[in-house]
Amino acid sequence: MKESTARLLLGLGLLLLGIVFLLQNLGVIDELAALVWPFLFGIAGLVFLGVYFAKREHWWAIIPGSALLGIALLMGITALFPVRGGIYGGTIFLGSLAAGFLAIFALHRENWWAMIPGGVLLTLAVVAVADQVLLGVDTGAILFFGLAATFAALSVIETSEGRMRWPLIPAGVLLAIGLVIVLPTLAWMVWLIALSMILAGGYLVIRNLSRSE
Repeated sequence: MKESTARLLLGLGLLLLGIVFLLQNLGVIDELAALVWPFLFGIAGLVFLGVYFAKREHWWAIIPGSALLGIALLMGITALFPVRGGIYGGTIFLGSLAAGFLAIFALHRENWWAMIPGGVLLTLAVVAVADQVLLGVDTGAILFFGLAATFAALSVIETSEGRMRWPLIPAGVLLAIGLVIVLPTLAWMVWLIALSMILAGGYLVIRNLSRSE
């Protein structure tokens, strides 16, 4: 797809969106709006992806492209299955944004920074669905574990300057926070840690006393 063609499709997409928005405000397509809007948002998303494939330097177009496709999917599911849309809406939208950033990282490794917003948004997408499905469960630990995994993954990526070590610091801190959140909810784990500390401390004390004698 040539760049001029991509611009033409982008212009046509914006034109169609404007016409539909005007007709909806005039009350002409109220009944069909629920089906028309997902279709048009999907076309707009494909147009942005077309801009990227027309010229790979325009990697930025992947972000609005994936976001618009996510909105189209969300609107379609909400129109057809309102209950499902309410449960998984946040996950679908956040997941589409995450897919855009992760695609930028996968296709253009020099943009390693895209892994951070991609991992954060993917974690938030998981937390969003966990809040709806795992009722009564504290999802704070999932958030911090996901963020820790994001930075840990970033530390093993090969860049032009080699592997980065600094992501291991936030990864360790976030992992520790996640453990602080989750351990009190696991009573048996707390008892196990306490007993292990008592046994280890007792062993060191007895060993030290035996040597001093």
